[in-house]
Amino acid sequence: MTDTPTDTLVHRLFAAFGTSSDAVLALFAPDGEIVAVRPDAEDSHPLYGTHRGPEAIRGVLAAFATTFEPELFEIDDVVETADRAWASGRFRYRVRATGRPFAGEWALKLELRDGRIRRYRFFEDSERLALALRP
Repeated sequence: MTDTPTDTLVHRLFAAFGTSSDAVLALFAPDGEIVAVRPDAEDSHPLYGTHRGPEAIRGVLAAFATTFEPELFEIDDVVETADRAWASGRFRYRVRATGRPFAGEWALKLELRDGRIRRYRFFEDSERLALALRP
C-alpha cells in the first residue's frame, strides 16, 4: 500500500474553499476560469456556465456558498503533473432554498500553468443537481 500525497494543488484548492474567495483566487492564473456544471450559462442557476477572471470566479464562489450547505466532501484520488491534475471523490450538500440533499461522486480536471490553475472543470451528476434545485 502506498501513501497518497496530500500536499497537492488539488488539496490546497479544496482547503482554500473552506476559508475565503481570496485564498481560492490566489491559486488561479489571472485569466483562470471555472466551468461549473456545464459550459453554457443558464438562467435557472448562477452556478452554470463558464466563469472567467477573478471577478467571475468570485461570483461563482459566492453563488456556491449561498446555494449549498456542505455536509461531506471527500477526496479519493489525485494525480498531478506539471500541467494537469485529475481528482475524484464524494460529496453531500444540502440545497439551502429547497432543503433537499445533493450527493454523489465527482471528478475534477485542472489545466495548470506556472503552478496555478488555468482551467477548473468539475464533473457531477447534473440531473441530480437539477432535481435538488427544483422548487
